[in-house]
Amino acid sequence: MAAAVITCWLALGGLAEVRADDPSDGGRWSWGPGAATLRQTTLWRELPIRGPLVQLELLNRDCLSGELRRLTDESIEFRTISGSTVQFPRAALLGLQQSAEWDVLEFRRGSCGTSTSPCEFAATPREGRLSGWLQLGAESVDELCSISLGQWSFRVRSNVRRITSVDRRLPQRLTLDWRGGRVRLFLAGQLICEDRAPFDADPVVVTPGDGVDFQDAILARPRNHPVTKSHPLALPLVGLADGEELAAEHVQIVDGELELESDGAATRWPWSEWKSIAWPAPRDNIPAHPVSGWLVELELQPLAESPGETLDRLTGAITRADGTGLWLAHPLLGRLPIAWSAVRRITLRGWGTATPLRLGPVHLGDEIRLDLRSPTPIGHRLAGHFPAPKFWNGRLWIELDHSELEPAGAETPPGSPFLAELRAGGLLTDLSINQQPLAPLNSRIRWKADVARPERLTIPLPRSLLQRRDNSWELREHPRNAAGGYDDWELWNLILYETWP
Repeated sequence: MAAAVITCWLALGGLAEVRADDPSDGGRWSWGPGAATLRQTTLWRELPIRGPLVQLELLNRDCLSGELRRLTDESIEFRTISGSTVQFPRAALLGLQQSAEWDVLEFRRGSCGTSTSPCEFAATPREGRLSGWLQLGAESVDELCSISLGQWSFRVRSNVRRITSVDRRLPQRLTLDWRGGRVRLFLAGQLICEDRAPFDADPVVVTPGDGVDFQDAILARPRNHPVTKSHPLALPLVGLADGEELAAEHVQIVDGELELESDGAATRWPWSEWKSIAWPAPRDNIPAHPVSGWLVELELQPLAESPGETLDRLTGAITRADGTGLWLAHPLLGRLPIAWSAVRRITLRGWGTATPLRLGPVHLGDEIRLDLRSPTPIGHRLAGHFPAPKFWNGRLWIELDHSELEPAGAETPPGSPFLAELRAGGLLTDLSINQQPLAPLNSRIRWKADVARPERLTIPLPRSLLQRRDNSWELREHPRNAAGGYDDWELWNLILYETWP
């Protein structure tokens, strides 16, 4: 069987070879924008998890979905969508949330209906309203199918004009979403039809076109649970299904239920009655491992693809790959096997080492900001150390994600708040290497990034500043004026990158 293979001669610093063939579980690889990005679409052959679906938010902003097997104050055991089991310290986790949108009602694999024998799915009403979601995966998009919901119907063809970027060589996903009085039809994530939803609860009927073979089908309905919005200050915060929030000293899974303990008293909550858990951002640096190999960003296949969903994402280094999958060295999770069928997109960043200097949200400033993920500031200074570079003729840079940092770049609009004070030297944040300051961070950005969407800043490091032994780094804020006053902003993921030339 043909397989997608990444052959890495890591010890010799060789090149990566990527074959765009069929992996193993029905996926197909294709090149996306840019020579270093690879994309795959996969059709699920089985439902690999059995418990409720949750999505983890790791300390470095990576996301991973699957089944929560065990949770204590010290550790977590987790089973991913592709079937791998991983154990890691609880301190590496910033939060988790049960599937934000959907309860999976039915999963079918293998052929689903024919042109002479359509397949049906029960569009069961919920709370008096007809709402639900159906996704189908097919090997072909030519004359795909006819689909109907009550009195509404639509025939799906590959030549629909609104579809602009469907690769007909790849498996495709067809999504029908009916809620809020509207029915929407998506192909390959692109909207191809929208109309008023019917008022009855007739089943969804799918009639495949000639030669079309649906490989999987997932039926779900909206959960309609509120999402926890508050950020915890000192204790874990549990969001309940009715919108309430509870703080607890200890949170763990006991006998399949969530147990909350405060002041020596414990209460238990079944899965259906809680929605999410958020832990306070750590004030101290959480140990994270440098990773070496092919540095990548992985986008993983969702169990059910719905527009607007937060996709799973992992960053790390590929240390090995074969016909079944790859092994990812992750700074928090350790060595993680990932099947090719679980990978949606690979972005290669080069061969080298990524060294975490600080992970997680860090609030620099002097005021409590409840809108930040880490509401309480740690002060005006953050510092640490990193080892000497391995490749003295390679590329070296630092990346950090930031939000709410006041901009003072050359292209910052003249009317921006505090711009005059920033240009005069107040409210700035400096990055120094071995006590040698680089240009202020503020002078490198044009806009202030929103709390919900941190921006990434890349800072090249001159090798003349580095030593052939231990090196130091420091972030230091400057006051607004002689009376004090500091910029309040949030740092995420200060990481040192070094790649082979």
